[in-house]
Amino acid sequence: MKYTTLRELIVKTHRDSLLQVKALLMKMKKRGLVFYQEDIVTLSPDTEFEIYFSFFKGIIEFENAFPVPLDMYYRYRAYQLDNEFLLPFYQSYYETTSTPAHWKESSFQVYQGWEFVWFYRKDERL
Repeated sequence: MKYTTLRELIVKTHRDSLLQVKALLMKMKKRGLVFYQEDIVTLSPDTEFEIYFSFFKGIIEFENAFPVPLDMYYRYRAYQLDNEFLLPFYQSYYETTSTPAHWKESSFQVYQGWEFVWFYRKDERL
């Protein structure tokens, strides 16, 4: 993902104000349709940040997060599956057949939205 700013998103989303963009991003994150690590409420308009979209990877330079549908996340948790269960979701999202070098020992953070759950590594590449 190339970095973006809230100011750029005002233009790209055709919103009239910073408040509208922040509200849109918070609503989309609750649903799990987008993911970002920053506290969007306190983020200044010109601070760069990574944003990930659930339905397409966009122009991603970094691979710090990937989505998993909520029902598959419940299966992952219920059966206490390991990271190998998550690998096809990563590969599908990033359109690759490779496995990241540190995949097996990766401990992911989790953000649960209403439709998608995001697995991510804080400030690191997968």
